[in-house]
Amino acid sequence: MGAPEVCVVVPTYNEAENIADAILEIIKSVLDGRDGVVGRRFAFGTGVGYTTRETAELIKELINPGATLHWWSHARPAESSRIVISKEAITKAKEVLGWYPKYDLQSGIKQAINEWREVLGV
Repeated sequence: MGAPEVCVVVPTYNEAENIADAILEIIKSVLDGRDGVVGRRFAFGTGVGYTTRETAELIKELINPGATLHWWSHARPAESSRIVISKEAITKAKEVLGWYPKYDLQSGIKQAINEWREVLGV
């Protein structure tokens, strides 16, 4: 049995546990011989997009609302677009794999902050 070809499309700022769950669902589906998995392309996301600035502002609000973010425009061009994997695009993953996102950006960042605080002892 050769390696099955399954293409996974992952947008930026998707909670890592959502992606890990999605990959596990693909593996289980291939091992179970489920139809419609091998050779398909799946998109995983929450259906909501965020710019880098919006994400940084959210992190700032969760860690220290009084902090100031500094942006150097010469280091990174102005960002106005969002990367979004639409809810319609993730429908195939839900129908074929039974996968759906369990975390949104805010809950995922809160979890990451709490885990890092524990690791760092702060």
